[in-house]
Amino acid sequence: PAIRALESSLLLDHCVISDITANGKAIGKIMMATDSDLVFESCVFARARMGPEIAGTSLLCRDTFILDMTGPDDADGIYLHDSNGKRLMLDRCVIAFGNDDGVDTINSQVTLQNSIVRDFPNTNGEAKGISVFHGKLIVRRCLVANCYVGVSAKSSGPLAGVSIEHCTIDASTAGVAASTKSNARVGNIAIHVRNSIVLADEAIRSDFGNDKITVEYSNTSQPWAGTGNLSQPPRFIDAAGGDYRLLAESPCVNAGDPAAPPDADDSRTDI
Repeated sequence: PAIRALESSLLLDHCVISDITANGKAIGKIMMATDSDLVFESCVFARARMGPEIAGTSLLCRDTFILDMTGPDDADGIYLHDSNGKRLMLDRCVIAFGNDDGVDTINSQVTLQNSIVRDFPNTNGEAKGISVFHGKLIVRRCLVANCYVGVSAKSSGPLAGVSIEHCTIDASTAGVAASTKSNARVGNIAIHVRNSIVLADEAIRSDFGNDKITVEYSNTSQPWAGTGNLSQPPRFIDAAGGDYRLLAESPCVNAGDPAAPPDADDSRTDI
């Protein structure tokens, strides 16, 4: 890794860490941090084998771009694991272009908000925009776009809990998934989607029965049972051009949970 932090307090403020490469190939990680406390402010991490890998470490990451992580396996934008109760927050970030997962979490408590995760489309490794293995993830006011799977949660026993609030997810195969794999065959998964748009060939997918995922006041590309749900074209301004704002005539305008706080114009919240 470019930086190896052990039992350290580290602030990166307006820094660039990039091109951890040799002979045109990405060979190293941006960072490995263990039992540390990290703050990233307005940074760029780019063109490496993997973004920051963080274990047992607190994180506040704001206004930061994590881009172009390439390789045959684990080419994640950021890898957050075994946080041991420490909080991890990513706010107003862009995580884009990689061969595996945009945000990969294992046994961690993570909040991801006001951010964009996009362009993790690799079909060979079933790349996810956001991957959760145990722990708890809160995703709010985020865009997840052009990923093979949008948000996926898995468990080998401990609970994998995911809350998705006021997000737009536009994925290829599955938008939100409670998934199984060879080392994660237990359905101890709880996903709650509210006030969100989820689009994919299969918007909501569960390998363990539909009770693992609750959806309300959301717009999904196929009908899903739940209070206030829609399954209509959401009518973005220009999704193909990356503009996922809603047109004024969108069915998602003023269609969110009436119990949620109102929008800035004091109208009912949008989906």
